[in-house]
Amino acid sequence: MNMKRLFTNILSRFSANSNDNYLLNRLNILEERIIKLEQENIETSNLLYELSNSIDAIDTRIDILTLQEWTQKNV
Repeated sequence: MNMKRLFTNILSRFSANSNDNYLLNRLNILEERIIKLEQENIETSNLLYELSNSIDAIDTRIDILTLQEWTQKNV
């Protein structure tokens, strides 16, 4: 379930004039933290993807250099 929709549903159950202002404030704080964590998760996933691609490129280059060395030495 979409977190924003979940919080919207929860918040809609509370009245702005009720004594539940503390809960509303806490829900807002938690929603902001969740949004931040989701963004950080996306950034981390993107970084891991980039690192994986870099490692694959280096591994391929090592294979090419090794193959060239073996070919020149007739191994």
